[in-house]
Amino acid sequence: MPISVQVSGAVLVKVGPQECADTALQILGYTANGVRIQEEDFYEEIHSDERGGDSGPPIDLVYQGKRVRVTMELVKWDAAVADQLAARISVTTPQPGLAYEAGIVMVAGQKAFRLVLKSNVASWDLPVAVVRGQFEINKGSRHSRLMLAFECYPDSQGYIYKPYTGT
Repeated sequence: MPISVQVSGAVLVKVGPQECADTALQILGYTANGVRIQEEDFYEEIHSDERGGDSGPPIDLVYQGKRVRVTMELVKWDAAVADQLAARISVTTPQPGLAYEAGIVMVAGQKAFRLVLKSNVASWDLPVAVVRGQFEINKGSRHSRLMLAFECYPDSQGYIYKPYTGT
């Protein structure tokens, strides 16, 4: 296959409760300059005295799983949907600014979101996405920008992401 310039096109961001149907997804908005998708693998290092023990390089690695981080900036979005994301847990009527009690289990407790990144080429469906990291918005006399980050984890079938074929 020849090399070529890769352009996905405009990215429409859709969200909904974890495991929701395509018809239950809500439109968050359009990104500015696309999204950043980072896959992160986890490994446990095995150390041995033959290479300096804990101070030396590992003699092997044990794969321990993966997560995907998605960061985005939007200049056009639905404020009500953004408020749901700002609440950090999948609720339909969030109370802005409410700090929840510690101990909420996000994935097993069905508190995560489903995140869809719809574009002309290679749309992504991330079934277990947690709003984590930044949730930032500027206020003032210039247009606002919404910046947010998701961490995505495997669903019950082991998929962190899969192609999105919906509309």
